[in-house]
Amino acid sequence: FMRSVSSRDAQDGMCNNVADILSTLEQRGFDEVVLETVGVGQAEHAVKALVDTVVLLMQPETGDAIQALKAGILEVADVIVISKFDLPGAARMREHLASTVRFGAKRAVEWTTPVIGVSVETGAGLEELEDALAAHAAWAQTHRDPAEVRRTRARYRVQDLVHRQLDHAFGALTPAEWALPLDKLYAAAISKL
Repeated sequence: FMRSVSSRDAQDGMCNNVADILSTLEQRGFDEVVLETVGVGQAEHAVKALVDTVVLLMQPETGDAIQALKAGILEVADVIVISKFDLPGAARMREHLASTVRFGAKRAVEWTTPVIGVSVETGAGLEELEDALAAHAAWAQTHRDPAEVRRTRARYRVQDLVHRQLDHAFGALTPAEWALPLDKLYAAAISKL
């Protein structure tokens, strides 16, 4: 089952109701769900709160490695995948990312983020990727507190709902209300909630 959902005006690389979608799929018995974001960066780490394993997909010779270093997304990734590994520069990119990950921030309970090159053309790395995903799932089961995971996901859902309600309230303010003194603007915005 595949379903594309637009992120529209969401600020975190995911659609506004992604937490509800994931919860529904989980309740309906889907064991494995793949969530693709529109791309995340420095401020868009919310995906980490909603999924068990974050896979960062990168391509060689596109500037992805430099962007990842600037954005700090490597700290969020549980598995890093370099697609189109048959292209020039892919092996060099893998070496660079692997050394960066090795010397990066340490987690409380160590998980070594693998950097895997895959190619649909040659079939390279696909089994290694499957093994890495299974290994991370096993690691997460023994190193993550299920109650804490539930709290983190519930917090995300509540914060997301409040954020959407605030966006709706701000959108309902008239130009005249935006011109009000701050205390009156605040009261007008609160009245829209």
